[in-house]
Amino acid sequence: MAPPSAAQCAAEDGLETSGWVWYFAQPIHLEARMEHLVPSADLSAHLNTEEWQQLESLLNQYFDGEEWRFFLTLKQGLNPTPRLYLRVTTAFAFKPLPIDEIIGRPMASHWPSAVEARPLARSLAQQLNEIQMLLHEQPFNEAREARGEPPVNGLWLWDRPALPAGSKA
Repeated sequence: MAPPSAAQCAAEDGLETSGWVWYFAQPIHLEARMEHLVPSADLSAHLNTEEWQQLESLLNQYFDGEEWRFFLTLKQGLNPTPRLYLRVTTAFAFKPLPIDEIIGRPMASHWPSAVEARPLARSLAQQLNEIQMLLHEQPFNEAREARGEPPVNGLWLWDRPALPAGSKA
């Protein structure tokens, strides 16, 4: 069975989802290769609670007053990995690929190739670039690097189709 959408997961995590568009916001590590920037790792399972909280706070401070709002849920139980969500009022004009489909592939390959979709993708790419700059030299990333861990130097925003009503993940 297909996994649930970001809105369905957010609702399961206790967030009020009606009237909003939801995306998963995955912290990633980006590597500069010869000609491309490549997401090399999903860091979701590798951040501690304090790092997650600092990331959420940093993003919400930066986007204060804009349509983007981030929500962190700290899960307990069998799958304790926290989740970070992005809540927006309007859906992105195209659907970014799921996190497991982007790791190891050049960033440019994740954007729509149709000429008419490029301006729409450019706006999202610009926001993601701003997030990369924001994350550069953050104290929690400097501490991660000092411990020999990859820094969070990017964020990937994505969703998957909603499950039919009555379905369970």
